[in-house]
Amino acid sequence: KRLVLCFDGTANKFTGDETDTNIVQIYTMLDRQSPSQYHYYQPEIGSYVSGHISNTKRNPFTQATNWCIERYDEAFGYSFVHHVLAGYKFLMRFYTPGDKIYIFGFSRGAYTARFLAEMIHKIGLLSEGNEEMIRFAWDMFSDFQTKRGDRVESDLISFKIAFCRKAVKVEFLGLFDCVNSVARLQDGSSSDAGQVARHVRHAVSLGERRIAFKPALFGWDKRVESDDGTETMEEMYFAGNHGDVGGGWGYAKEKAVEKVSLFQISLQWMVDEVVQL
Repeated sequence: KRLVLCFDGTANKFTGDETDTNIVQIYTMLDRQSPSQYHYYQPEIGSYVSGHISNTKRNPFTQATNWCIERYDEAFGYSFVHHVLAGYKFLMRFYTPGDKIYIFGFSRGAYTARFLAEMIHKIGLLSEGNEEMIRFAWDMFSDFQTKRGDRVESDLISFKIAFCRKAVKVEFLGLFDCVNSVARLQDGSSSDAGQVARHVRHAVSLGERRIAFKPALFGWDKRVESDDGTETMEEMYFAGNHGDVGGGWGYAKEKAVEKVSLFQISLQWMVDEVVQL
């Protein structure tokens, strides 16, 4: 079966209209009636965050508190760990040998997707029911991200052999304008995407100038393919800024009649790339 995980961009979530991101668009395309597909959607950093206070009674204090929590999360990404591990738990629960894993992400959601894929590659995927070991696995992997070194690498390998399932690898990693604003990890993530997924596609905005949305690039200047063709990686540039590539702006006013916008170009490219595999 296929396991499809979708991580949305900073402060993005389902709206039900043309301002939905490409991540929501992809999730909407999935066949939720198929017994051979399992789907997961995560609104990203700054949206529904842990620590929220219920505001069903519309209390001004709770609304103000939740607003502060969301803005803090947008700025510093403190719920990043929660987002990564929530996706990891989903895979622990539903993965069986032979399944194919597809992960998509936009903005910091793309970095969450990339980080999760590397975590699966480096630390492995724990068996279902072994939730008590998740935090230990995270601590080891985050140490690897910030420290590196032969000793840390050796510990990861030993942990993977002792506790994790064999030969689990992400089939497809699809990213829209990957951004890392998680300060403590900005220099830690590996750029060797060929190790973390069999097929990687990264749609990058050509016109974004804001420092906070500087893309976390893999650094390819052309399509990369393994000798046997089983692994492929490509980083493609698209016209427009961050939202033009990942979606979330809606249709351009001057093109409202035609119902087209720049985000549809990168979306079509991503869909074509995964379908043809």
